[in-house]
Amino acid sequence: MKPIVSIYEKRLHDLTKTEREILTNLTISEDSHMAYVLKENPSKTMSWIAQIKDKNTKLKTIIAWSLMRWYSPDIRSVNCSYISLFVNPLFRRQGIGKQLIQRTIEYSQKNQYTPIVYGKTKLQFSFYKACGIDPAQITQKAFPKQYWEHYRFVKQYLNSK
Repeated sequence: MKPIVSIYEKRLHDLTKTEREILTNLTISEDSHMAYVLKENPSKTMSWIAQIKDKNTKLKTIIAWSLMRWYSPDIRSVNCSYISLFVNPLFRRQGIGKQLIQRTIEYSQKNQYTPIVYGKTKLQFSFYKACGIDPAQITQKAFPKQYWEHYRFVKQYLNSK
């Protein structure tokens, strides 16, 4: 029987200590930049958290999450959001990642950001393409550490349109 999944949205600053610990432990081995952002705790970040609820014990377990960090650098560039996703391997191929990505991209577009998705592996790249994301919007750099990394990527993306 397929578990019942619920997804909730929360600013990174508003995560509880327990949520932060669970997300860090869930993510640290495969996607350490997400754990880094959790630790850094920047103000311009939003998360979407997927959890399942045990019917018998009523306990909720976090199984996946997506992260959106945004930049509004200057007038030379468009406003972008950088999006990352992690799904516990036991819950992959059940549509959870797709739901998280869709919600994150909807939020990004609603707030007039150009979504840029982080996907450094072939599997991630294929997954995002299957979700309908333009390959030009998929980057292998998690979050730009310098403004110029962001500017070059966005310029390249805009020129591909």
